[in-house]
Amino acid sequence: MLVQGPPKHNDVDSLFDQARQLGAIEAPPDNLCLSSSVRSFAGIGRLLSGDTVAAAPQQPESLIHNIVFWRNGFTVD
Repeated sequence: MLVQGPPKHNDVDSLFDQARQLGAIEAPPDNLCLSSSVRSFAGIGRLLSGDTVAAAPQQPESLIHNIVFWRNGFTVD
């Protein structure tokens, strides 16, 4: 007698639906824009000596994640 678990479903659509619910955006890399919720610190810092130091303005870095789907899983670069 062989005991097996429930059949595995290759339900990629549910994976993408869950990603969309968590805020993922579907678009070509050229059309992606940073949302207003992505912000970096732009204030003044204080040293241990008590001196203040202004933060240098920096452009947020754009990140591209490549997802490759294989027959038995996927990889993220």
